[in-house]
Amino acid sequence: MLPQYASEMNALGVSHTSVTLNAIDPALGARIYKHIRFMGNSYTGVAGASILLANQLNGIKMLVAAGIAVKVNCVVLKGVNDGHIFEITKASARLGAVMTNIMPQIPVKGSAFGDLEKIGSRELARLRKESAANIRQMTHCRQCRADAAGVLGQSCTDAAEMLGQCRAEAAGLLESVAV
Repeated sequence: MLPQYASEMNALGVSHTSVTLNAIDPALGARIYKHIRFMGNSYTGVAGASILLANQLNGIKMLVAAGIAVKVNCVVLKGVNDGHIFEITKASARLGAVMTNIMPQIPVKGSAFGDLEKIGSRELARLRKESAANIRQMTHCRQCRADAAGVLGQSCTDAAEMLGQCRAEAAGLLESVAV
C-alpha cells in the first residue's frame, strides 16, 4: 500500500523510512512470498509477487520524489535470493534510495524458511562489498524487530511509551482515513 500513502507520509513530515525489497524478479518473489493480500483480495505465485513488487518499486520512487530518504532492507535467503542481491541493490540505487541494509535471514523452526541455512558472515560481507559498487551499505544492523524503537547504541528505557504514542497516533490516522 506504499504508493497510496507516500503523499500522506510527506504531508506528515516523514523524513526517512525503510522499505523491504527481497526480490526484483516476480518469479523469484513467488518463491519467497506464499501469498499477499491487496485491496481485500489474496494473490499467490507470480501474480502476487508482481503486485507486491510493483507497489514496492513505485512506493520507493514516490517517496524519493517527495524528498523522503529511503533505506532498502533486503533479507538474504541462502539458495533462494543470494544470487540476486546485486541486482536488488542496483535497482534500489536507480530508484533513488540512499542505502541498502543487506541482512541474513534468521532461521526460525516451523517457519517457511526455518530449514534454510543462515548465510555466513564472510558471504554477507562479500555481498555487501559487491553491492557497495551500486549504493551505500548499512553495516551496523543488529536485526531489530519491526516494533523496535530508539537509536542504535543508546539506551531506550522509554521505548514502550514511545511505541504506545506511535500506535495511538497511527490509530488516529487510520480512523481519519477510514472516514
